[in-house]
Amino acid sequence: MDKRNERRSYGQSEMPDLISYLVAAGKIYGKGPVELDGLVYMLTNGDIDFDNWIIRRNEVLFDLYEKYRSNSFPNDFRMNSHGIYAPKDEEYVLSKERQNKWSTIQGTSQPGVGWIMTPSLDYFMVSPNAKSSHEVIEKYQNLAEKNSFLLPQIAKQLDIPATVYYRGIIRKGKDKRKVHLSKNFIGPEEIYLAGYGIVESKRRRDNKVPFKSVLDSTRRAMLEEESRRGILKEDTLARYEEIRRGLIKQTFFNKLTLNDDESNDTWGLIRGTDYRYRLAPLRCFEPSCGARATGYNGKGCHRTASNGYDDIQSFLLEFSKEDWFRDWIENSVLSIDLDKAFEDASRESMTSFSPKERDYYGEVFNKMLGKVRDVFELDYDHDEVTHIIRDHRRGKRLAKVKKQIRRVIGTDAEEQGR
Repeated sequence: MDKRNERRSYGQSEMPDLISYLVAAGKIYGKGPVELDGLVYMLTNGDIDFDNWIIRRNEVLFDLYEKYRSNSFPNDFRMNSHGIYAPKDEEYVLSKERQNKWSTIQGTSQPGVGWIMTPSLDYFMVSPNAKSSHEVIEKYQNLAEKNSFLLPQIAKQLDIPATVYYRGIIRKGKDKRKVHLSKNFIGPEEIYLAGYGIVESKRRRDNKVPFKSVLDSTRRAMLEEESRRGILKEDTLARYEEIRRGLIKQTFFNKLTLNDDESNDTWGLIRGTDYRYRLAPLRCFEPSCGARATGYNGKGCHRTASNGYDDIQSFLLEFSKEDWFRDWIENSVLSIDLDKAFEDASRESMTSFSPKERDYYGEVFNKMLGKVRDVFELDYDHDEVTHIIRDHRRGKRLAKVKKQIRRVIGTDAEEQGR
């Protein structure tokens, strides 16, 4: 019996299970409510007609159901020392319906490049890995790869929701494609609203992003959208305060990890099915810890404090009057356990770190946490910290001038030698 005739033999007693499964799978794949309603109507009011366009468009869901009801999931995800092996690539390609659903709405997008799922409806978001991404300069790609696995573990120590990445492999025939896979980022039927669709800016890719504009635009967008949905202003403002604190923590984390891309492309809000917004977890880790981003004329993109500076000390001063922030710095940030982060990343993402890599990350965090500790021990004294910032900037300018002088002297010496 061929596959289509086998499908026609579904008994009426199986219909409720079939329908509930197809609806759940369809939501993950990005099927719209009209299409799902049509599918349910077709299944509950007659035989399954495989010449009907609704059935044909959802054929992949029936394929998954057949594997599901067989109680053997040959294409389930599995992990070994090389990463997660994903289901067949054709399932991944079809899952792009969910990816493309909101592509025509300004400011909305689905992060990553697609979604894959198993017959048991376990699903992952697919993202390019560092070596296939165009966001990081090539010579930094190995470092960027490790950032994706280590930095989420540090973020979790700081009570910052973060996207945990796994090494993944998508197979199609004999070809294998290395990707990053992540779970629990955004639920079925939820919408991801990218930061560039929230912040009012004439240019999407400026080198500097005033952080105050991020907060103000987020508050305004939430109040306008949720009031149209009949959500009480008090409810919206309470959740905005949670999102505000989350954005402050995310931005501080970017400063701590020397993130080279703090643009409005790298953060966002998630609109739930009840039309209430929440902050999306951190997801952009690759251009950090010295790995440089490719855009912005080589200068990176950074959020600035009200004084126009983008350094971590200025950001600490900006929010030092808020008790929760000072408590968080003292009790969480200054207690980061880098060894634990290495262990968690090795266990969860099946990634190893060489002694040289561990030493490098140790140097980065010792340097940045040293700056945080200096501000903390000065009790966030504005004048003292500002003096330190100015001395540091003066030293950087002097080093740049000395470098230029050496270059000129070296050129003159070469000409004299000729």
